[in-house]
Amino acid sequence: MLELLTRTLGNAGSIITKLSSDLWLTNVDRQQIEIAMLNLTLNARDAMLQGGTITLETDNAYVASAFDGIPAGEYVVLKITDTGCGIPHEALSRVVEPFYTTKPPGRGTGLGLSMVHGVVHQLGGGLRIASTVDVGTTVSLYLPRYRDGHLPASFAKTAAKGSASQESGDADENSSSTIRL
Repeated sequence: MLELLTRTLGNAGSIITKLSSDLWLTNVDRQQIEIAMLNLTLNARDAMLQGGTITLETDNAYVASAFDGIPAGEYVVLKITDTGCGIPHEALSRVVEPFYTTKPPGRGTGLGLSMVHGVVHQLGGGLRIASTVDVGTTVSLYLPRYRDGHLPASFAKTAAKGSASQESGDADENSSSTIRL
């Protein structure tokens, strides 16, 4: 997948990987995750108007107590961070809405983050977006850990609910903003 993402980025920057060597298993549709990664890389490329760096990270995470619709449990986390223009605070809560885009007219469908959000929730996971204007954006996909052929029942309940909520607060456009969906 790295070769495809590098070609997608073109001359707009470089890709750095920080991949965990002892990553847990997760039960996902490979094509859906590849399309999600491609969409996130395209968004990152478009946000880096002067070029920049995309960092792909994987890690294991334990969520001690439920937050914003993500139940407590173990997750494989896939993070894509860019050094682009960032997302303004007032737009952050809308970026996963179908057809909403922060790009200029004719430069996006507004379906990329909506699709990523849908895939992650269908799997019983969660999506977190952290962004700072003029610094960049990190999109974290929380994918449930797969153990012994079973996913915990709480993951199926979360996926069925499809619930979403956000963390909000007062922030100006140059401050860091985070949304958990």
